[in-house]
Amino acid sequence: MHVTKKVAGDMKNNLKNIREKQGFTQKQIAKKVQLSERGYQYIEAGQRLPNIIVAQKLAYILHTTIEELFPLSIADLHSNMVKFK
Repeated sequence: MHVTKKVAGDMKNNLKNIREKQGFTQKQIAKKVQLSERGYQYIEAGQRLPNIIVAQKLAYILHTTIEELFPLSIADLHSNMVKFK
């Protein structure tokens, strides 16, 4: 599986908090979603974005939703919207 580089800034997420509350290590989660441990660490640190398949797997494994793992603020939504004329 591949992760996508974030173009600008870091993407905040709740992966670490949710993972730790459930007692998983980064290595365990990486293995479950078929990523290298380093690849998972990049996602958890907000340095990379997971593709939709990896995001779905993470949500399933951690018994939560993609929205809970990767919340978007109103500012995030506005800064990433494409304006059509």
